[in-house]
Amino acid sequence: MDRGRQAMRSGDWLTRERIRMVAVAVLLTSAAGFLYLVVTATGGADLQGRPIGTDFSNVYAAGTYVLDGNFQAPFDSAQQYAREQKGLA
Repeated sequence: MDRGRQAMRSGDWLTRERIRMVAVAVLLTSAAGFLYLVVTATGGADLQGRPIGTDFSNVYAAGTYVLDGNFQAPFDSAQQYAREQKGLA
């Protein structure tokens, strides 16, 4: 255990080749996920019929309420949902 801890602290295991290998793996995985999304999308909607990009709609809607000065609205489910739907239209 102590030997592993020492190796992590020293950073000797962290080589340029390993960093490059991890970066390329992340890039390829991200590209494959994006390609899958694009290939399976129909008219801007994903396989479940949701518009692409709706995973961010809740954050965007909450931010618009805060910019309007209505800091409590994001915590009201009905208001939050209404703003999300308005933003998607």
